[in-house]
Amino acid sequence: MTDFNEYDEGFISLNDAELLALGTGQHRGTVVEFSDDGEIWTETWKPTPGIKAEGEPEQDGIAHPAFARATVTRKLEDGDKVDTRAVVRWDEYVPDLGDASRDNWDRMPTVMLGKVAKVSAYRGAFRDVIGNRYERAELDQAAGRSRFGKPAPGPKEASEEWEKLIAATTSAEEVAALHARIRGLREMSDPLDVLLKERLADFEQAASPEDKPDYPKPAAPKPRPAR
Repeated sequence: MTDFNEYDEGFISLNDAELLALGTGQHRGTVVEFSDDGEIWTETWKPTPGIKAEGEPEQDGIAHPAFARATVTRKLEDGDKVDTRAVVRWDEYVPDLGDASRDNWDRMPTVMLGKVAKVSAYRGAFRDVIGNRYERAELDQAAGRSRFGKPAPGPKEASEEWEKLIAATTSAEEVAALHARIRGLREMSDPLDVLLKERLADFEQAASPEDKPDYPKPAAPKPRPAR
């Protein structure tokens, strides 16, 4: 039976991206920096407390960096070293208030934003082994954007759109790829999951005999000798 997990190439963790880069034997270092203005960068960013001068209104502190950038160095086969840099903005990736992961972003702003920058840089430097896989915050950002310049559809409209795409699939591989796409965008629901499994079952049942394993038939039982 087709395994959906074999086709789930939308998501990749930072740990897996690092392992794939190291596995090439060509990774030569990663540097992560942070900035409040996009001009001055530091590897050791820390929050700025609020300032209250006498007779002046209190100035808000800075609780998180505005930008993070990661630079990944790869040594090519000819010996040259190439730097790939990715810059990400806090306000483009931070989850909304009330999101389950927002607490981590507030408690560990450099860890969370730096993770997005590093995965983006690893993907650019080692696309031959990482492919088009993205960190969770990148997938969440893509899911929140409007599609084709139109407002993002609500849950009902999105479900109807996915149902049409499921019905239009022509192979088990297309169903599995669509499953990975829906799950990566966090738009999976129980009804959609059922539709996907039913569609997958349709293709597997319709598979031609040569596509199915040729299991040996059990031998007929031998007749017992007469007593």
